[in-house]
Amino acid sequence: MIDKEELHNINYAVDNFRHFLSDSERVALDAVALNVTGLGDDKVSIHIKGCAEPSEDVRELLKDGMSALRRKLATKLLSEYRNEIYTNSCSKCGKLPKTPKARMCTWCGHSWFE
Repeated sequence: MIDKEELHNINYAVDNFRHFLSDSERVALDAVALNVTGLGDDKVSIHIKGCAEPSEDVRELLKDGMSALRRKLATKLLSEYRNEIYTNSCSKCGKLPKTPKARMCTWCGHSWFE
């Protein structure tokens, strides 16, 4: 089970630094994957706005589900692009705010407006 802070950190990396991801990874993040009832576990319907049929690499990225994909991509971003990713940590509690430009901590309420 993933805790609230880890989920926040995954969302911070993936949502704010998706420009470092490949085209297929960005398409997969925008997909909505639905298990179709009654068709078995191997039948998954993937819907992507503006895309009739997702490519095989997008299907492969989504095979373990969206949560697993977001965690995998966050790990990739933080390891491969560590020097390019700006983490705007709170000076009071050390946690990440919602965005890199935020000046108020969503965890402790501390603000660092100048």
